[in-house]
Amino acid sequence: MRRIFIFPTIEEAKAFILTGTKAPVFVAGGSAAETAACIVRAVRAKRPHHLVLAGFAQLHDGTLSPETVVEVVTARDRTGCEEHLYQTTGPDLGLPLADGVVPGPDETATEGYGAEEAAPEAFEAEQTPPEAFEAEAAGEPNGPNKAAGTEVADEEDETDGTEEPDDTDDTDGADGADDADGADGADGTDDTEPLPKVGSREGALLFALAEAFDIEASELRVIVGERGDGTSTEQERQLAGQQLARTLQRLFGEQTSAEARSPEA
Repeated sequence: MRRIFIFPTIEEAKAFILTGTKAPVFVAGGSAAETAACIVRAVRAKRPHHLVLAGFAQLHDGTLSPETVVEVVTARDRTGCEEHLYQTTGPDLGLPLADGVVPGPDETATEGYGAEEAAPEAFEAEQTPPEAFEAEAAGEPNGPNKAAGTEVADEEDETDGTEEPDDTDDTDGADGADDADGADGADGTDDTEPLPKVGSREGALLFALAEAFDIEASELRVIVGERGDGTSTEQERQLAGQQLARTLQRLFGEQTSAEARSPEA
């Protein structure tokens, strides 16, 4: 399987690059526009089957220990008029799962991102929504023209059509149906814990473009620091980067070596 790795910044990519990996590594640059351009350029150049976005989670709700590597399986974009839910198309990696959130301009500490004294710029929303880049992905040689039909589902409108009636209030408490509107409440049980939340500016964009290209995509984030307010020390980032690199090697190291010897693998 041809796989490429995308990192938001060189600081996040450095430890993985220093492992001597032979896999293609791209550094996006940080903004939504740069990330979209990087993904399109990488797909055109390498024609991968699997995109892996990996980076830091400096904004998080504080429920996970520092240096924990999680797989972001849902990405919620709150930067527009409505919240949109995007989901991973990649394989189960066996890691703890998390819900990625694009920080919006009105994000507050009570919504699970840490201290109120966090720098306001840490929560500024990117102004370019992921949908704006799907048109560029349409018709690319690596996948069918899916941009016009890309499913960008509003979570509540698209997933809860069968569980809206009010006349079932007497039974909802028993089977947990009221909790089934989340991405991870499909089993209908009332004891399902919500996924930990981590900040992810690029996750929704990654999943939307991957769907347009008709390829698999996975997002991995490593928890940086205990506060979750967007601030961290150089040592915390260094340790987190090393842990992320070790996890990537453990998950994908053998496949990467096989790719290097046989492009058809």
